[in-house]
Amino acid sequence: MAITAVDRVAAHLTQSASTIKRRREPEEERSSKRPRWARGLLWDEPDCTEYLVGPAIQATISAYPLPRPPASEYDNTEAVHTIQSHPDLFKIVTPINPERFLDILRNHPNQAYVKSVYLGLKEGFWPLADTQSSGAPSTADYSGNTHWSDDKLRFYEETRDEEVAENRWSRNFAYSYPEYGNFGPDLLPGMYSSPVFAVPKPHSAKFRMVVDHSAGEHSLNSFISRYGVATKLDNVQHLGHFLR
Repeated sequence: MAITAVDRVAAHLTQSASTIKRRREPEEERSSKRPRWARGLLWDEPDCTEYLVGPAIQATISAYPLPRPPASEYDNTEAVHTIQSHPDLFKIVTPINPERFLDILRNHPNQAYVKSVYLGLKEGFWPLADTQSSGAPSTADYSGNTHWSDDKLRFYEETRDEEVAENRWSRNFAYSYPEYGNFGPDLLPGMYSSPVFAVPKPHSAKFRMVVDHSAGEHSLNSFISRYGVATKLDNVQHLGHFLR
């Protein structure tokens, strides 16, 4: 078939059109002119008809219920016995009132998820850990025999006192169970211990505490599935969007 001049022109125009850059929308044009540090952190005037729902809230609509401990974990009789016989060491402390939480969300469309969170607030949340299939020992101490300097030891003691006072840490054995004496180097059956470090804060003489949950052959993190721990959170961009 003969190719006419008209065909050649049409082919040229088609090829040219495919290589023409898409014209930027006004918002894209404004965004490209913002300083790099401010991109995504500057917002237009709010639309009063817009219903603001962040990603964290949207994710709860379709989220699966939070998991409870599998039956195999109850085979760890040493850990179960330690928890049952020392309730003061495993208190559930939260500023959230579970009953009020359940009442506020009584009309939430995903009631299975809401009730799983409620149960977690009452009984504790399970971190998707499998402690039974890897052949891990019931008890392991990976804390090491670190000798701390005086300033780090003082930091640890001050941090301990603050955390205990705020009920974020359990009191030591000597307080809750005098028959055991000081905690010392021994762990109760079913317990694991991870190493802690005092790391200098940037541009400061103060320390921050780091707990290495990945230390040891059978670390705490090694028990947790990587496929089920993702969560959806709001970020600074979403916060600014809501506060416009």
